Amino acid sequence: MVGQLSPEQMFDVLAISVNGPRAWDLDLTLDVTFLDTATNYRPTLRNGVLVYRDAAPDESTAQVTVRLATKLRLLSLAMGDNTSP
Repeated sequence: MVGQLSPEQMFDVLAISVNGPRAWDLDLTLDVTFLDTATNYRPTLRNGVLVYRDAAPDESTAQVTVRLATKLRLLSLAMGDNTSP
């Protein structure tokens, strides 16, 4: 079932799991590229809120660039698996 989620739905799941008060002072911009679909998203965490948009990768303005083989890898990372390819 999880494999049927769209990248947008996965980012929504991550957004609602952010602890707003703890993340209030964070200011983070990422570029996330899914290699299997050749799509890129730009999640931004600011003022305790995670938002995202589809955007072309721009390493000059992103603090972190992540290239993932599949969208399921995003969920694996979110759940703490940082060793799987």
